[in-house]
Amino acid sequence: MTCPQMPCFCPETGCSFIGSTGMLLEHFIADHHWPSTNVKYGWCFNTDVQEGIHVLSGEDGHLFLLNVMAEPFGCVVSVFCVQPHDTEPKFRCAMSFSYWKNDLFNSQSSEFEVPSTTLTDGIPRNCILFIVPKFYLEKDSKICVTMKQSLKNLMPSVPTGGTTNLFGIPS
Repeated sequence: MTCPQMPCFCPETGCSFIGSTGMLLEHFIADHHWPSTNVKYGWCFNTDVQEGIHVLSGEDGHLFLLNVMAEPFGCVVSVFCVQPHDTEPKFRCAMSFSYWKNDLFNSQSSEFEVPSTTLTDGIPRNCILFIVPKFYLEKDSKICVTMKQSLKNLMPSVPTGGTTNLFGIPS
């Protein structure tokens, strides 16, 4: 079993802060002044499509980082759950973006599993989860983000050899 208070790392270049996820949350807000949002699972919130990191605090204390990076073709957005150890994904994220431009309506959405990280090597850069094309970007563009607990996390555990009924309740 892994200790839940094992350290996680600040991903900011040149910063050597190490601490629990609770300590990291305070560090991100107080020392780096990253914007933060308290997230209620299953509820959408709008956030700017601006380069940088946005701190998300789940209603159960989980810590997430939403990372927006500018690329030549637009902005790429990724979300990570910061945990003291790698685990199977426990969360999903749905993102959507809609925009009218030149009498054309663009709408896109995506839902994906949220990978976990300790941030030991900084923000993972090899995981693009959502792209907002440059053609549709304006200075006040926003995306709708909905964090969700994975269904497999919400299912009750069944003793070995047990079965569940149609609703996932042990029988």
